[in-house]
Formats: sequence, structure tokens, C-alpha cells
Amino acid sequence: MRGLFRAIAEELFRVRPRRHVITRYNTVDLSDDLDDLYLLSAIERTFDITFAEGEAQRVYTVGEMVDLVAGKTGGDPDLVFARLTVTIQEFTGIDFQVDRDTTFFAKVAKPREQGRKP
Repeated sequence: MRGLFRAIAEELFRVRPRRHVITRYNTVDLSDDLDDLYLLSAIERTFDITFAEGEAQRVYTVGEMVDLVAGKTGGDPDLVFARLTVTIQEFTGIDFQVDRDTTFFAKVAKPREQGRKP
């Protein structure tokens, strides 16, 4: 019955339920200096590589890390991306799809998606 009244009110008065917009940012959010060091170490172990001092400091996105790792290993960037995303997700515990634009730091992140909740 309640749904009927809502439908009538919406039709008669053009009333729409309020919706809250939730903005999620496309970031892994390594907010602690140790977090990035531990993740870099995990990436080095995964790909059996070593980053030179300061080399990874220029990396802000997953895509940039893919390019860096693929350059060091000579691997296919798509395969590097696949392995890298698994490493990132296992290390951080994030539960969303990582893409090449996903950042490692919240301060440079862009909105990922806009969800709506009634």
C-alpha cells in the first residue's frame, strides 16, 4: 500500500526520492611511507626486479608502474598489469577493480564512480 501512495505522490507532485551521491576515488591510498615501501618490496619480489634509489618516486599510477616494470623485465605490459593488480589487491586488501589510472596516493586521485543510494 505504501508503494502505491509513493507512486501517486511522485506522479501528482513530481516528487522524487532523495538520493545521496557517493564519490569514490580511484586510489589504492598508500598514506603511510611504510606502505609504499612494503608494496614496492612486494612488487620487486613478484617480478624479481630491483628498483634503483628514487626510481619509483616518479610513479603515481598503476599504469606508470606497469610501464616501469615492463621496461625492466621486457615483459608484455598486459601480463605485467595482470600480475601487478593481483599483487596490489593482495597487499592492500582493496575490493575494487584496479585500472591503469588507479593512483597509489589519495592526493592525486580522481573520482572513480558515482553511486546513488536512496
